[in-house]
Amino acid sequence: MFNMKASISSIHNRRLLQQEFSETSDISRRRAPSPASRVVVMKKGLDPSTISALPLVSYKRSAKQGNIEDCIICLSEFEEGEMVKLIPKCKHVFHNYCIDTWLESHVSCPLCRSTAEDGDTSQEVVGSNEIRR
Repeated sequence: MFNMKASISSIHNRRLLQQEFSETSDISRRRAPSPASRVVVMKKGLDPSTISALPLVSYKRSAKQGNIEDCIICLSEFEEGEMVKLIPKCKHVFHNYCIDTWLESHVSCPLCRSTAEDGDTSQEVVGSNEIRR
């Protein structure tokens, strides 16, 4: 008989908790903002106009060795006279497609992390002695 009373009490308590939870959930659902109002748009990379404003320059390898001769994004070697994109602030260069793709989701140089949108955007010929490591 005691077990039966305990079981009935347990069932009653469970139903009360379920009812209370259901009422609380209904209230919180009514108060919660709509999913559209909770969306936060985070800007991850640079805008396309800033990316396209970065200068394209002709890569020129100098006689000095030990400087950057590869695109660190794709790891391919630059060709003499190849048009590469320059990040003016740090003077690092990359293949146009490689750095454009990178900057769609990042705002900094992939090599030194300096901001990619600052600096002079005038066109120049870049020799490896002008490129920073």
